Amino acid sequence: MRKLFRILAAILFGLLGMLPLAALFTAMQWPVFNGWGLAHGSFIIASPALGLCGYWLSGYLSAFKRR
Repeated sequence: MRKLFRILAAILFGLLGMLPLAALFTAMQWPVFNGWGLAHGSFIIASPALGLCGYWLSGYLSAFKRR
């Protein structure tokens, strides 16, 4: 059950993590992951990468650790 919550949290982090990513890339005027790029297909690359990072980082939280 704990692993399911960890996976769901990683998916949520992957989807919501694109908002600050788009803001950063738009502010820096970098081309690929800005708001327009994410809206037109780059989310296919960004969402799984952010989800994997979220899954990896959630392993360090005490709520998701095995006892």
